[in-house]
Amino acid sequence: LYWYGWLGEIDATLALFVSLMIFCQVWYFERQRGLSLVASGVLAGLTFLLKGFVAVVFFAIPLLTLAVCKRQTRRLFSLPAFLSYCSAVVIPLLWIGQISQPGQFLKTLLAESAERVEQSLNVASFLIHLAEYPLLTIKQTLPASFFLLYAIVLGKARLQGTTRMLGLVFIFSYLLFFLAAGSRGRYILPLFPLAAVFAARVILDGSSVREHLLTSFLSVIVLFIIGRFLFGFFGLPHDQERRGSPEVIAREVMESIDLSKPTACDCTDQQSICLYMDLYSGRVFKTPSVTRDWQYLVTCGGAPEGEVLKTLKMHNAVVSVRERR
Repeated sequence: LYWYGWLGEIDATLALFVSLMIFCQVWYFERQRGLSLVASGVLAGLTFLLKGFVAVVFFAIPLLTLAVCKRQTRRLFSLPAFLSYCSAVVIPLLWIGQISQPGQFLKTLLAESAERVEQSLNVASFLIHLAEYPLLTIKQTLPASFFLLYAIVLGKARLQGTTRMLGLVFIFSYLLFFLAAGSRGRYILPLFPLAAVFAARVILDGSSVREHLLTSFLSVIVLFIIGRFLFGFFGLPHDQERRGSPEVIAREVMESIDLSKPTACDCTDQQSICLYMDLYSGRVFKTPSVTRDWQYLVTCGGAPEGEVLKTLKMHNAVVSVRERR
């Protein structure tokens, strides 16, 4: 969450919406407040606008898990539930209806989701994924994952009530990504706030070694937070410069073209270059498929036409500026 939030990636924002959505569902079943469930539906609709059909997973699986755990499946058919479902569907439809090619948009979203699932059909890839993904999750959640495993195995943690329910929500939501060989580690970042609450309840409340763990756990967490911020202030800028600063490259690109003429930017692997161009020019540079009459094209790959005006090298990409004659 820290890394992607610092880089301005969407994952941290997605985690905010998903965690709020799940906690609204928890509040609904714990406190019987209908507005909480309606709010979760609104958040689900907004999450779809952020990340597509994965919003359905983060909305439906926790809701079903909570209903079964609380033995209140009838609440899935209540008025608040109906309003929640409508909100989750209507919000994306209002936006999709405004775009020029809604059918193509939905087709692309479905194809991207299916692609990650289809990789599970390869037996070798599937088995490797099953072995590696839990280890990757433990690595991603260090140092909390170490303390959590210690509390569960040696502290004989008691998983009861809300703590047990939160754990089940995480497990069942995690299973879909665990079983999809195309899933990457960052796909489950939206579940980390939920996992953090669960881990804290186990380590600090439900373990017989609570007093032994408390001081060391909090000390290590504080050191990690301080270390992360120090890295952000000093290490990350150095790392960006070493790889080739997208900010510097964006400025050089803008100096080499006439911004008053139609310009397209198509750098899928280095989207920050287009973003910096947007920020410094006060306009939005779109892809060639949208800006068909482009005079200048900024690309990080091959282009079918245009004369190369300038080439800039990054650590893992080559940025070229092309002009259409």
